[in-house]
Amino acid sequence: MAKPNKKQKREQKKRERAARRRDRQGPEVVVIPSPPGELKMSEVLGEFIRPYVEADESEQQFGALVQIATIVWNATLLPARERGEALRELESLVPPEGREGMKDLVTDMIRRKETHFADIARGIVDVQVTWTPTGPHLSVMSTLPTA
Repeated sequence: MAKPNKKQKREQKKRERAARRRDRQGPEVVVIPSPPGELKMSEVLGEFIRPYVEADESEQQFGALVQIATIVWNATLLPARERGEALRELESLVPPEGREGMKDLVTDMIRRKETHFADIARGIVDVQVTWTPTGPHLSVMSTLPTA
């Protein structure tokens, strides 16, 4: 039997991670690695955060940016009242001296989501950041598109 190549190994690891997530979340959750013909949410999220990524950003800073972007992305999918609650909760996690900058970032991200990604209504369930020799790699688990 031939040895698996890098792509096959990577796909196998994705399937294994998805299986572990499915086990944690319970049997009623169905994980589909990449629905045929659908956008890959890892690519969408990468494009969404692209303007906010700094060239000299540390792994920790990049991870924090991804977390903020995920919260903002999901908040834009909520009704206005629930969105406000989610964003106030995010703001409360930031020290007082950083809140104004956070508000500006969140406002800009909301505008970007509504302007450039308005037609994508998939919620982000989980994001994993892996560091590779060429930089960060995002693995995103999202809800399926609604019909």
